[in-house]
Amino acid sequence: MKKTDVGRDLLTIIYLLTLFMVISFYFGSGSLADFTGKLYALYPSEEIVRNMQDLILLAASEGSLGITRNGEPFEAVVVTYVYKSIPIIITAFALAIPLGIAKGIFDYRKKNTVTGIGQGLTSFITALPDFFLILSLQWIILFHFRFIDWFGSEQWYNFILPSLLVALYPLMYLARVTSAALSNEDGAMYIRTARAMGLTEKLVIKKHILKKCKAAIIQHIPAVTTYILSNLLMVEWLLDYKGAAWRLLYAIQRSNDLKHNEMGLAVELSICFMVILFISQSLSILLQQKHLTEKPNPAIQILRMIFRYFLISIFICLLFVLISMTPKI
Repeated sequence: MKKTDVGRDLLTIIYLLTLFMVISFYFGSGSLADFTGKLYALYPSEEIVRNMQDLILLAASEGSLGITRNGEPFEAVVVTYVYKSIPIIITAFALAIPLGIAKGIFDYRKKNTVTGIGQGLTSFITALPDFFLILSLQWIILFHFRFIDWFGSEQWYNFILPSLLVALYPLMYLARVTSAALSNEDGAMYIRTARAMGLTEKLVIKKHILKKCKAAIIQHIPAVTTYILSNLLMVEWLLDYKGAAWRLLYAIQRSNDLKHNEMGLAVELSICFMVILFISQSLSILLQQKHLTEKPNPAIQILRMIFRYFLISIFICLLFVLISMTPKI
C-alpha cells in the first residue's frame, strides 16, 4: 500500500472521529458519556445485533432476503429493475468516456483561444451542482420537445433522455481531467522535439502527449462511474423511469413499514450498484497496467479492493438495519 493511501486513510479516520466528538459535544451538552447514553437508549446494540443476525440467517436459510407484498422474491425484483437501468448505465458510460476525452483534447488545443465552448464552458458546467444541471436540462427538453413521451419506462426509447442527462456531468468531469493531464505535459522535452521535427499539433497530441497521459486518465474511470450512478438516482426519480435507482428509493421509503418492510430489497439493490463500481475499478486497474512504468501487482490490488467492498457491504446492511428500526424514544 502506498504511503499516500495510508495518509489518506488516517486523515479520514481522524476527520470522522473529530466529527463524532463535535456532534457528541453538541447533543450531549458537552458530555461524551451523556451522548453515548442517549444514542444507546435510542438504538440498543442488542437489537441491532439481533436484526443483523436475522438478516444473515434469512439469506443463508431461505436464499433470499424477503418477498414483496405481492409474494415476489426480492431477487426477481432486483433482476427486473436492474435490467431496466443497465441500458442507461452502459449508454452513459459509452458517451462519457470517448466524448469526455475528445472534449478534453479540444479544450487543451483551444486553451489560448476564446471559443465559447472550450475550457470556460467545461469549468462552468462542472462548477454547477449536478442536481441543478439535470433539473434545468430536463425542464428545457420537456418544454421544447413535449410532443415526445419522455416520462416513464414503457416505450423502448425512454432510456435515451435519462442516458443523456446522466452522461453530461461525468463527460465534463473527464474532459476537465483530460485537459489538465495534457496541460501538465506542456514544455516537456519530448513534446518540443516532436514539434521541432515538424509534426502537426494533432499528431503530437495523438502519438505523444495522449499516450503519456493515458494512465492518468484511465484512473478516473471509477469516478466517472460513481457520477453516473449518483446521477442515475436523481434522473430516474425525476423522470419516473422505473429502474433500479427508482426502486431503491421506493424501497427506502417503505423501510419502516412493519407489514411490508423492504429493507432486504434496498440492501440487494445497493450491492448491485456496488458490484458495478467494483467492475469499473477492476477495469481501471487492468487498463493502467499497459501504461504504468512501475507496474503494481493487479491481483493484490483487486484482492485489497474486494476486502474493502466486503466491509462496505457490511456497513450497508448495518445502515439499512438502523433505518428500519424505530428509535426507542
